[in-house]
Amino acid sequence: MPGLIDAHAHLTFYDLPIAEAVNADPNYLQIRQSVGARRMLLNGFTSIRDVSGPVFGLKRAIDEGLVAGPRSPYPGKLGVVEVGALADLLLVDGDPIANIKLLEDPSRNLLVIMKDGKIQKAAGAVIGSGAP
Repeated sequence: MPGLIDAHAHLTFYDLPIAEAVNADPNYLQIRQSVGARRMLLNGFTSIRDVSGPVFGLKRAIDEGLVAGPRSPYPGKLGVVEVGALADLLLVDGDPIANIKLLEDPSRNLLVIMKDGKIQKAAGAVIGSGAP
C-alpha cells in the first residue's frame, strides 16, 4: 500500500550491529542508506524521516533521481534554526524535564510555537491559522 509515512526510520542501522557500525567505512554506510531507502520505498513508504545519522547526501541523491527512495517531506534545510530552514520548535517557560506538567497548559507555558518553520504562537499571541 503506497503512501505510508515513517517518522522515525533507521536506514543505515536497521540491521547492522552497533559494534560493526562503529568501525564501518563511511562509504559503506552511505550505500546501506541507499539500500534501506529503496527497501522502504518498495514496502510502500513514500515519505520518511531518517533519524539514524547524516542523511543530507541521501536526500539530495533521492531528490536528483540518482537513487530510488522515499522523499523527505521537508523541502527546506533541517537541523538548524536559521532563515529559510524548517523547524518545529517549542519555547517552554520553565524546565519540562524537571516538571513535565508545564506542557499540560500550552497557552500559559509555551511562549513560542513554531511548526513547519512558521511561528504559530509568540509571547501569548496566536499568529495565523491552525495554532493550538
